[in-house]
Amino acid sequence: AMERLLKDYKEEQSSKKKQKIETSTEGQSTASIRNVTKSSSLKDVDFLIIGAQKGGTMAAVKNMNRHPDIFMLKELHYFDLGWHSGSPEQYRATFKEALQREQPHKLLAYQSGQLLIGEKTPEYIYVDECAVRIKQVLGSNKKFIFFIRDPIQRAFSAWNMITSKHRETESFEDCVDRNLLNLNEMRSYGTAEYHYVQRGFYLDQIERFLKVFPNKENLLIVVSERIQKDPATEYQRIFKFLGVNSDFKFEAEDEHKGVYKTTMKERTKQKLLKIFTPHNERLFQFLGYRIPEWYGCNDDNATVVVDEAVDNKEVERVVKVEKNSKSESIHHDKILASDG
Repeated sequence: AMERLLKDYKEEQSSKKKQKIETSTEGQSTASIRNVTKSSSLKDVDFLIIGAQKGGTMAAVKNMNRHPDIFMLKELHYFDLGWHSGSPEQYRATFKEALQREQPHKLLAYQSGQLLIGEKTPEYIYVDECAVRIKQVLGSNKKFIFFIRDPIQRAFSAWNMITSKHRETESFEDCVDRNLLNLNEMRSYGTAEYHYVQRGFYLDQIERFLKVFPNKENLLIVVSERIQKDPATEYQRIFKFLGVNSDFKFEAEDEHKGVYKTTMKERTKQKLLKIFTPHNERLFQFLGYRIPEWYGCNDDNATVVVDEAVDNKEVERVVKVEKNSKSESIHHDKILASDG
C-alpha cells in the first residue's frame, strides 16, 4: 500500500523536475535503512524551510537559489511521506543529482563544502514525528526557517488550492467548522492539507518543534507579508542567518499569486479572527513584536477588540482579548456553538 501511495504521489509531482526520493532497495528493512553510512562524496543538508504552507515558501526557494552559495530543492517530503521507503543516503544523493542537472556551475562549491544545501517542505513543522526524524538524520545543529502568514488568509488560500485540485468538495465555511470539531485529529501527511485552521496556530507548532530542537538561535521566523513588501531587507536577514554573503543583490520574484473564484464571507472572516486572536497574541509575546500586517492585529494597545458583525438573525457580539493575559485556554467549541 505504501509503495502504491509513493508511486501515485511521485506521478503527481513529476512536473517538479524529478526531485522525488527513489524507493528503497527491495527487501531492505527500515532498521537497516536508518543505519546507512554517509558517503564522503555526499554533502549533508544544512537547513530546511519547514513551513508554513501557502506562506510564500515556493517563491523563497526560487529566490534563494539565485544566491551563489545556496542550492535548494522543494517538497521532497522525505521526513513525512518518504520516511519508510527512502534511505538518508538516497535523500542526500537527490541534491547532488539535481545540482548536476539544474545548477552545474555550483558543483565546485558543493565538492569543496562551501555550498549550503537546503530543502523546503512546509509539512515538516506540522506533521507529527517529522522533527524527531530530522534530528535522527541531520543531527541537532541544523538551521530552520519558518514563514508565517496571516492565518486567516493562509487558511483561505490553502482551501482554494486544495479545492482547485479537486481534493476538497466542502465550502470554506463548512471546512472551518469541521476543523473546529476535530482539533485533536492526528497531524499526518494525509490529514495536514485539510487542517486549514490548525495550521494557523503557529506558536503551537513552534513549541512542539523547539522540544526537539531547543536552540532558538537556529530558528528564523519570517513574516510573509514583510518579505513580499520589502524582499531586499528580508532576504538579507535570511542570508545573514544562514551565514552566506548577505550583501548579495538580486531582483526578487514572487510566485503562485492565485486568483480566487470566490471571496471569503465577512462573517467567516470575523469568526476566524475570533479563533486566531488568542493564538496570535501568544505568538506576538513569544516573538517580542506584533505583526500589524495581519487582519485585526494592528492595535498596539493593551487590549485587542474584535467586533463580529453577524446577520440580522443574530445579535452583534463583541469579543475582548487581553494582550497580557497569561491564560492559554482557548474555547474553540464555544466559538463554534455560539456561531450556530
